[in-house]
Amino acid sequence: MRRLEYRIEQPFDGAEVGTIMRAQLNMGRKTIRHAKYVENGILLDGVHVYTVTRAREGQLLSVAIGDSEADLANQDMKAVPGVLDIVFEDEDLIVLNKPAGMPTHPGPKHPEDSIGNVLIYYYQETHQNCLLHPIHRLDWGTSGLLVFAKNGFAQDVLQKRFHSMQFKRSYVALCHGVPSPLQGVVEGAIGLINKRWLACTEAEGGKFARSHYRVLATNEAAIGSGECAPQHAASLVELHLETGRTHQIRIHMAQVACPLFGDSLYGGSEELISRPALHSYSLSFEHPITNQMVQLYAPLPPDFQNAICELHIPCKLFS
Repeated sequence: MRRLEYRIEQPFDGAEVGTIMRAQLNMGRKTIRHAKYVENGILLDGVHVYTVTRAREGQLLSVAIGDSEADLANQDMKAVPGVLDIVFEDEDLIVLNKPAGMPTHPGPKHPEDSIGNVLIYYYQETHQNCLLHPIHRLDWGTSGLLVFAKNGFAQDVLQKRFHSMQFKRSYVALCHGVPSPLQGVVEGAIGLINKRWLACTEAEGGKFARSHYRVLATNEAAIGSGECAPQHAASLVELHLETGRTHQIRIHMAQVACPLFGDSLYGGSEELISRPALHSYSLSFEHPITNQMVQLYAPLPPDFQNAICELHIPCKLFS
């Protein structure tokens, strides 16, 4: 089982183990509670102790952060064989390049064909005792980088950082038209109205959402030369999110009259691509345990690249 260790230093001589776990191991209530109920979850010089035990300088504190046998026995998600595109993996994290058309988690319409089902199978086949610890999710039709932790501690740390500058994520969208100005911010509440996610007011139950966008390339030159009809004006847009509401990018780009290609739900055409043209392109974050920077990229999938080509957008940034 994965464990974290800390050699007690002088400032913490005489401090309670629970205090040290919070201050030096960055543990929250959830991971401390988990360690308390795991067999040999908290050890001091190899001896089981409690969070109220007082430590002495020089002692070695060792805390279990991995999933226990009891946790694994209670898991109810079905493991299903499948192919995973693994971009990064170590003993604490796994980052996948999710294909479009596959949900992140099982649901009523997809009980056994999600990324989660395949990942549990992968863990079992590679003899990794891990439950599913998602950091975030991507819509069914969205492709790109998706992060899972392999233990509750790493999950807790990254989820706390997720909507901050410590966890940067960039998306690329193929949009109808060209946003004006070419760089800006779209903000406004998003909520579930009559079983559909829509722009609304906070009074209507919506939650505040903010998206930053930047136009990377357009097909204006192709329209000017006659290669492309004016009604097919399009742009490739990079987006960064401050919040993570359901359908946020899709709704915000529709709000500025630039819906995503393939997104018929919010006004986009499916002529060139059969799913919302949205891709989680890059991630940058500090590793929750090693504190090293992790920076990852996922190239645009073929259906996205083909749509760019058909629209005569001169951009090779994401090939």
